[in-house]
Amino acid sequence: MPTKAQRARMTHAEKLTLRAYHNAHPELTQEVLAVWAKIKFRLSVVPSRKTLSRVLTNHVSAFDSNSARKTNHRVLTNHVSAFDSNSARKTNHRVTSPETEERLLLWIRQCEQYKLSIITGATIRAKADKIHREIVISIPDESGS
Repeated sequence: MPTKAQRARMTHAEKLTLRAYHNAHPELTQEVLAVWAKIKFRLSVVPSRKTLSRVLTNHVSAFDSNSARKTNHRVLTNHVSAFDSNSARKTNHRVTSPETEERLLLWIRQCEQYKLSIITGATIRAKADKIHREIVISIPDESGS
């Protein structure tokens, strides 16, 4: 049975460090940078050329609140998530409902304030679904019926 290929997953902070190192040493090849990244960040595997290329060509910082994405030749400004500034994250997730996120974050903070230990990935997803349904129900039908 073939084993699943491992991925070199770097945090946002590591990606920024890699970009800075590349800018300071532009003469280094991607092969050399890949080995440097594996050693520096203690990765389980050497990052692929595709991973390095994506990291090095992504000039829009994940932490820039004014960052924008190009989609279908249009520029869309993303809502900045409360979690976007976390440099330990490995991926960014675009907020699709700012109101849901704000209400969910308020609920999480209240649970933490009251020292409730019910916060798990499953309970957060369930609460997010419940909040989203409440928001959808409260939006009036625009068709007038």
